[in-house]
Amino acid sequence: MPVTPHTQLNIDGSNKGNDINVQIWQLIKSVCHLPLLDVWQAPIMDLLFKKGWMEMKHGYAIDNVSINLPEAEFEEVISQMIVAGNLYLDIETSG
Repeated sequence: MPVTPHTQLNIDGSNKGNDINVQIWQLIKSVCHLPLLDVWQAPIMDLLFKKGWMEMKHGYAIDNVSINLPEAEFEEVISQMIVAGNLYLDIETSG
């Protein structure tokens, strides 16, 4: 049975002024077996929340983000998003 990458990020009151999404995105990229481009941040984070692969729990003075990526299913969905044009390479062409 394949191992599912799972990790958590605790965000205390001192970090709430920083961009939490940047911290979460860096965490996602660190546990994902696929190379993820920064231009994909918004659609992938939306996907993770919708699929229940990422949960945010708010507490008193500390919040917690839990990420649980099922590798095979995640890879399939990412491939489908690329084929559908929902994820793209941010390449400028010069002519």
